[in-house]
Amino acid sequence: MRKLINRFLLVLFSFLSSEIYPQAIVDIEQIRKNGEIGIFKSADLLLASSSGNEDRSDIELGINYVNNSDKNEFMVTINKSERKKDKAIEDEAFFTHIRYLKKLPNNKFDVEGYFQRSENPFQSYSIRDIAGIGLRFKLFQNSKFGVSVLDEKEESLLGIKTATTRVNFYLSRPFIFAENNLNISLFYQPKVAGFSEDYKTSLVATYKIEISELFNIKINYSNSLDSMPPDDASKRDSSISTSFEYKF
Repeated sequence: MRKLINRFLLVLFSFLSSEIYPQAIVDIEQIRKNGEIGIFKSADLLLASSSGNEDRSDIELGINYVNNSDKNEFMVTINKSERKKDKAIEDEAFFTHIRYLKKLPNNKFDVEGYFQRSENPFQSYSIRDIAGIGLRFKLFQNSKFGVSVLDEKEESLLGIKTATTRVNFYLSRPFIFAENNLNISLFYQPKVAGFSEDYKTSLVATYKIEISELFNIKINYSNSLDSMPPDDASKRDSSISTSFEYKF
């Protein structure tokens, strides 16, 4: 039964991801190995193509490094994606995220800080930098809740620059489905000076199918909303992709 479900999901999402792939999906909560001790290194690869009136191809490569101890947790992920149309590069995107967590003896919450840079024309901005610091709380059934203050700087494709201070709330929880890991994370990032007018929300889900000790297949889904997107872009954005993960 487990094999049947996994095969069905792979066929379904492989078909969908060939049609819906506007941007890279990077699941920080799935990568960071929170609570696990050791050094973890992995690489992700995604390939997609379509043909017909136009020949399109997408390639995405991600490198992940995690170093966790009983006192600290550190992670860095770097992701590069490229889209070609009729063999010419149409768009490129870049993403990097660095996070450090300091474990506290109270066993209820920890302190973490992070920096992130993304260059993503698929979402109508050329550069988005964020840096923040906050607390991460341990909840029931391995659920995690975080709250932080972040500084956000964006530059749109038209060259419009904005600087915003936001509060970042997130909730993350792992599940077991068909004997594989499913991680779901929710984010809400309102502007400090205007909670109801300027905010970003997102849902990120990763279903990991373990093939062997070193090789996994990941089905990724994201859905995000930006109440004030740059350059009159669409407020809502969604992505589905299937990628391959190799641990080394």
